[in-house]
Amino acid sequence: MNLFQENPIDGFYINCLKTYMKGFLVGGNRGQIMIFDKTENPSIPYQRVAVLPLLNQEKQNPEKEKNPKQKQLDTMMRHLATMNVRWMDLNKLEDNLIFSTDKNQLFKVKVNLERPTEGTEYDYLVTNFHSGNIHGIDLCIRKSIVATCGTDKTVKIWSYNDEHVFKLEFS
Repeated sequence: MNLFQENPIDGFYINCLKTYMKGFLVGGNRGQIMIFDKTENPSIPYQRVAVLPLLNQEKQNPEKEKNPKQKQLDTMMRHLATMNVRWMDLNKLEDNLIFSTDKNQLFKVKVNLERPTEGTEYDYLVTNFHSGNIHGIDLCIRKSIVATCGTDKTVKIWSYNDEHVFKLEFS
């Protein structure tokens, strides 16, 4: 029995998984996150419905029409394509995805998992937040708070809406 109708992508390496109400997310190399939904077909229980970032978003605006914010987003997407997704988590409403990369970058993605191909909003959450690799991320289910831990032996608790650090602990 195959779990997938197709291989995720040739040469794509899976680094992390996150379940959600209708299926699961797979994070891996090239800064990509794949969304799989459960199907009614018992021989193929999961189907890939989207790959983030949406590659066609950049093609919608020709270079001459891009505003500064769009140019900044394009630069961020080019950098993201050189990174590997290491950890990810969803908030309780499943509309904010927080993930870290192998380059110690944290990203926040506003996504509608019901219609993931209708666009997503990427933003740097914090640049070089930890001085070493990030080993884990967890989101609070009641507030917009995220906790990260890393090889720099710190646990950091902060708001992902305004990036305010609440607590720093050293072990």
